[in-house]
Amino acid sequence: MATSAQARKLFKSWHGLKEGPQVDKKIINPWNKKTGRKVKSKTTPWCAIACASCLLQIGVKYLSTSAGCTQQLAYYKKKKRFKARGSKPAVGDLVFYNFNKVKKSNVSTHMGMVTSVNYKKKGFIYVIEGNKGDKVAYRHVSYSSASIIGFGKPYYK
Repeated sequence: MATSAQARKLFKSWHGLKEGPQVDKKIINPWNKKTGRKVKSKTTPWCAIACASCLLQIGVKYLSTSAGCTQQLAYYKKKKRFKARGSKPAVGDLVFYNFNKVKKSNVSTHMGMVTSVNYKKKGFIYVIEGNKGDKVAYRHVSYSSASIIGFGKPYYK
């Protein structure tokens, strides 16, 4: 069974990959193969796909393979594997954001994966995200940031 350490290692190996052939080969195509879709990173927002593809590639059995952040958010809420903003996430958890001016707790506009936490230093988490500036990149943010909706807990070992 897959572990959060495996997920973090794979996602981190994608750091710096740029939208286009690099991302399509390592992230999008494996997801397309598993889901029967035919999308490309240049034509589809792919942050949710990056999270799903990572989990699929390491063998997580129960997950949302949706290409949409809001749909993945709904999945984790329905499965009761969701914690609201302010909860302390663990490495490997998925973070859901809403960067719109009108915040809604059921609409996610972006997502990524927690790679490390530092609760002693003002509660910061480090997140790796697909489609951040058209590449795989890191974000450093407080786990109680107003932009965070909350955290999904994948079914790891």
